Amino acid sequence: MFHPNVVSFKQWYSSPLGRRVRMELGATVRRFWPQCRGDIVAGLGFTLPYLRLFQQDCTGLVSLMLRDQGAIYWPAEGENRSLLVQDNALPIGDNMLNRVIVCHALEHSHHSINVLKEVWRVLAPGGRALIIVPNRRGLWSQAASTPFGSGQPYTAMQLRHRASAVGFTFVEVMTALYFPPLEWKWAVAIAPMLEFLGRLFLPGAGGVVMLEVEKQIYASIPEPVHAPRAALFPVPVASHVR
Repeated sequence: MFHPNVVSFKQWYSSPLGRRVRMELGATVRRFWPQCRGDIVAGLGFTLPYLRLFQQDCTGLVSLMLRDQGAIYWPAEGENRSLLVQDNALPIGDNMLNRVIVCHALEHSHHSINVLKEVWRVLAPGGRALIIVPNRRGLWSQAASTPFGSGQPYTAMQLRHRASAVGFTFVEVMTALYFPPLEWKWAVAIAPMLEFLGRLFLPGAGGVVMLEVEKQIYASIPEPVHAPRAALFPVPVASHVR
């Protein structure tokens, strides 16, 4: 049984299976966001395997680790960019971030709507979030020895509904992790081939759902102001009536 805390996450992602997951999901994250130059990027949950992908091309980077999971100093070299937070009360001002990765977070929350509201609040208009959760219809949500086998899994539609309920605009959704959650060497070795075939022939059946959403602010159209008819069509008044 996997226990969702920072030590367990770090150990699992250091295993052969965890390293393969990090590579496959990391490549998919980069497909969503090929570059983030000039952006301020945050990760909510345990996102270090994916957050580090943006160390070279973003303006700011912060890891928001959950109070119930614990936190570690990150990165190992340089100034710490890791904060211990409560998921429904982030210590960040409104409209401060350009992008947020949410991973190993939403499925463990008892108030997921409030978490999504917080993500929406801290994103700047036009900012995007990438939410990664276990797929209810995939094999990985049944694998209790992995990080994706604990917490509440979602279908793609369930996740879309939750995100739209707090005001997010849908951008794209896909699934990933088509290879089985097995520690066997042969299974890990053929994982890239299975991932390719799964994307090709079984779209939507991967082990995790990856949903990209955007914060859009719509300005209301003001009611037209009509001038009085008399002002538009003045009636000439005779200066003198005989």
